[in-house]
Amino acid sequence: MKYDIGLNDTYRYKNIVYVGVPKCASTYIRGLLQQIPFAKTNFSEIRGDDKIFTFIRNPRERYISALEQKITDLDAFHLLRDKVFLQFLNGIAIGDDNMIPFNIRFKGVTEQTLFLPCDSEKHSVTNLLKHYFDIHCPEIDHEKINYDVERHLVSNHPGHNEIPHIRTRTRKFLDRNLYIHKGMFAMIHDEDFETWKTAVSMAELNLDQYLVSKYGLGPKTARFKRKNIE
Repeated sequence: MKYDIGLNDTYRYKNIVYVGVPKCASTYIRGLLQQIPFAKTNFSEIRGDDKIFTFIRNPRERYISALEQKITDLDAFHLLRDKVFLQFLNGIAIGDDNMIPFNIRFKGVTEQTLFLPCDSEKHSVTNLLKHYFDIHCPEIDHEKINYDVERHLVSNHPGHNEIPHIRTRTRKFLDRNLYIHKGMFAMIHDEDFETWKTAVSMAELNLDQYLVSKYGLGPKTARFKRKNIE
């Protein structure tokens, strides 16, 4: 059973489906997909033979980033001075749609979803995308894709671009004061940590092999067209 929980960032090209995860380079990737024949679709329309891919990151860092964005959206920086509020934050594991764990988001299609790490030290998001397209849809002309599109979507919140230093300070403050490596957060997000660690390890060990690992393909049956990959 598939759960359509805030999964409105879904794009299809033939049987290849990208499902965005908030705070995991989804804005940048969406900007790229809009340049090529990917069309917006519904998560509920995913089929059993579709090849799904998405990007994920360290669950702790993603959570802090999403929480900082929520505090910014609500202009609620003053609440961080309240010890009771900090105790409350330490007792929750999911604050809004942006914090839903990967394995809950993709429940029902996990086995056909390739999780790519957007925070890999070895491979950039652009590099991972180029390799993925080259293997699974080599007919797409890489030269027509502007990989330098704006990576950060301007938020609807009018103050987002005016207070970057405050947002940075807020993230650092949350990182120091939230003990989300244990307790309720750890219990809810434990599977996500394992998924992320596996994605990083496999992608950095043998990228080509990992890129076909979820789709029942081997290196010999996958289509390769090495061209313009850096």
